[in-house]
Amino acid sequence: MTTPETSFSPQNQEKAENKNTPTENMIDEKTGLPTKLWLDTHFDTLVEATEGKLALVFVDGDNMKDVNDVYGHVEGDAYIKNMAEALRDSFRTSPDERKGDHVVIHTSGDEFLVLLTDVDKSDADIAANRAKRNLDEIGAPISTGVALYHNGLTLNELIQEADKNMYFNKGGRTIEKLETNDELTEAIGVLSDLKEKLPGVSLRTLATLQRMVDENDPRLAEALKKD
Repeated sequence: MTTPETSFSPQNQEKAENKNTPTENMIDEKTGLPTKLWLDTHFDTLVEATEGKLALVFVDGDNMKDVNDVYGHVEGDAYIKNMAEALRDSFRTSPDERKGDHVVIHTSGDEFLVLLTDVDKSDADIAANRAKRNLDEIGAPISTGVALYHNGLTLNELIQEADKNMYFNKGGRTIEKLETNDELTEAIGVLSDLKEKLPGVSLRTLATLQRMVDENDPRLAEALKKD
């Protein structure tokens, strides 16, 4: 995989645009990575430039809350920066010298998106698994989900597919670990119902809320009081 300093990179995308084009909020100050706004702005152009040969990896940290609770938000910010750097290094590495490119995007908190070009599902899975191993080694475990672009898919639909796949790969709730088809159907049904009632909310967030309700988590009651 090539380095970020290519025509696919945020830096060169911005250079190619009119100097008067607003770039505020395109780069995240904390990590130095492009933001979701950058991806929103450039997605259609990237689809056209790559003839739709894109894959998206949804990356979600597994223990950000624990870091904040134990060490505080200052250390939490440092943790996110380390995650960002490790993700950049992971997706920059290409042992098979495969042609293609990538950009790592920081969306919020410990959530990232990685857009890959010139890949099939196997390539994207290999890259995502390499990132998982690398972040495990630095004590920042992640869960990932991969989705391939296909004709007519919007960016939000692509993100939702990757988010859904990440949810089913996340600790203890993989499809393989669900004991029965009925349990899988029930899990999908619950989240689908919630998704219709709360459009725009990620499956991960919905799953967390559902778990808090099931476990009668006192934090949910406190959050509702604040609202």
